[in-house]
Amino acid sequence: MYDISWPVCRGKEVLVDEVAECAADLLAKAAGTHHKYGPWRVLEVHVEPGGVVVRAEAGPEFSPHLLAREIKAATSPVLRERFPHLRRLPSLWTREYRAVTVTPDPK
Repeated sequence: MYDISWPVCRGKEVLVDEVAECAADLLAKAAGTHHKYGPWRVLEVHVEPGGVVVRAEAGPEFSPHLLAREIKAATSPVLRERFPHLRRLPSLWTREYRAVTVTPDPK
């Protein structure tokens, strides 16, 4: 399980109001079962005006880089299409990401 975070391009705080709601919904639904390394899923999403944090679960064959890339690719085009003011940015997400391995809480 990973906590993966990344900022919006150029540090712009554009994830507010409707954009934040749409981003949270898209990020929560971003799940990959089609990937050649196997299935993965999004467990939690936290959207801030300048970036996001996603908790995702995947098998050991998935690297955090692949997860970040898959999630970004699934959300950026949809957000930029729905909200034209996001097209002014050269890219919605930066190439940068931070990943932390998280152990699940035993219940």
